[in-house]
Amino acid sequence: MYAWTDIIYSKNDEREVLPAGSEVSQNLLGVSDVEWNQLVESRAIRSTKYPDVPAGFTGSPKDFVLSERRKQLEELEDVDIYASDSTPIEVEVELDDQTELELEESEHERG
Repeated sequence: MYAWTDIIYSKNDEREVLPAGSEVSQNLLGVSDVEWNQLVESRAIRSTKYPDVPAGFTGSPKDFVLSERRKQLEELEDVDIYASDSTPIEVEVELDDQTELELEESEHERG
């Protein structure tokens, strides 16, 4: 599991900050099942690895992931599968259910 936001927690009575992108476990944070489930349900912690967002990108990590997925889809749309000089390509894009839903919603909003 990965932190998708900075998580502040206590360890040995000291305040610790786990930065976004860090691997995280319930044991590391020392939280109850209820607290862990709340972090997962709020999507502060996800099974999807936190993206390596470039320093100049001004949007959220979610915006970055959706932007990258759109670029991949546009590249696929530009491939002429009937061109005689084209080489078949195989592209595998893994999206979790939430990302698929967000991409569909985003495309619906764009028209």
